[in-house]
Amino acid sequence: KVLFLILLSLSITSLAASFENVQINRKVVLKGKYVSVDISCKLRNIASGQKDFFVHAIHKNFSDNLVDILPVSKRKSVLKVVRQPDSSKSSHFIQYQIHFDRPLDKDESIDLTIKELYKRRLTPIPKAIKLREAQNLLFEDTLYYPTIYPTLMQKLVIELPAPHKLVKQTGKVKAEGTKELSYGEIANKVFEDEKLQIIYEDNKPLPIFSEVVRELEISHWGNIAVTESYVLHNQAAKINGEFSRVDYQQIKYNPMMNEMIGRNIIKDLKIKIPRMAYGLWYRDVIGNVSSSHATKDKASIYWEVIPRFPILGGWKDEWQIGYNLPTKYYLKVNKEDNEQTVLNTSFLHPFTDIIAEKYTLKIILPSGASNVQYTKLPFELDNLKMDSVSSYLDLQARPVLVFEKKNAHSFHSKNFQVIYDVDMLTRIEKP
Repeated sequence: KVLFLILLSLSITSLAASFENVQINRKVVLKGKYVSVDISCKLRNIASGQKDFFVHAIHKNFSDNLVDILPVSKRKSVLKVVRQPDSSKSSHFIQYQIHFDRPLDKDESIDLTIKELYKRRLTPIPKAIKLREAQNLLFEDTLYYPTIYPTLMQKLVIELPAPHKLVKQTGKVKAEGTKELSYGEIANKVFEDEKLQIIYEDNKPLPIFSEVVRELEISHWGNIAVTESYVLHNQAAKINGEFSRVDYQQIKYNPMMNEMIGRNIIKDLKIKIPRMAYGLWYRDVIGNVSSSHATKDKASIYWEVIPRFPILGGWKDEWQIGYNLPTKYYLKVNKEDNEQTVLNTSFLHPFTDIIAEKYTLKIILPSGASNVQYTKLPFELDNLKMDSVSSYLDLQARPVLVFEKKNAHSFHSKNFQVIYDVDMLTRIEKP
């Protein structure tokens, strides 16, 4: 154990002699559903030779809340991120290698932007409030940017909802505006663990999907059936006492009450689906839900999904939505190979602004489909497998391509293609 600690210390010391942080600007954004941290870095290679990567660190207390790290170079290319194998054993920080798009020469500088996205980082204080009370949220972080490299200058800005009501904060604030707190220039301390706490009033709901399953069932007779299952949680402050439908209904009939009652309740959700969609439906465990609206313009259908009951803090709801799409807009036959079919689709569900902690996409292909492939996605999958399913009047099982991704969010809303072969005889069989 002592030998391991000595080797680990020497490794960190060697890495620390590789770079110098010329300027670090850290901006923590608290005005959305989730916490995002935008870090602008100017690094200089002070080693004796070229370097392929540098080390980025986050505090262990927040590692379970981390959704994604997205480093972008000045060329706007997303850089590769690899978690260091021994980082979990070093201090209170977890380290990641961020690889450059090309080796950095000695004394060369580079500008990078690193975006960190977190879930469940905002804690209601107190945990339960009455329907008419305001909600306060607690945010915790480290005052200093965690780094193994010497830093010449760093700044920290906390962006709050506007207008905000600050209840409590730690650390010496240089400037406080209507939208943000600025801590100005901060002297660097390597892996300094000084805590930063901010409590502020914010009455927004805190939605998150614990699970989403999206199914696309392909038929060569002109239809793609889309079915999506959701489990939604509201992480906002719980209700203190019993829920009063009478008090809640005042929101609907008295506009003045909108600013006073249940401001952290999820009342509805809005999505955008393709304009050519038809046969929309919406149901929960009880049955069909009629409280939804849809409008159409030249580009899209705008669907307002209204739950059967309001989703208060600490509550959850489960439901399914579905619709149909004509295949002529999404399926193409390869002109050079009549047996090869290409499906164009999007990876993510339509509620792109809400994180899905467990996301599954199932592409159910026609019976007889073979040689199934897909175009490479610009992110890593947690699991990929082939399955099968049988339905009414199927002579053989239908192959199912299953994609699984943890913490799916807006970055994963990418279009891709699924390519498969179906012989001409099977193609004309009616499903």
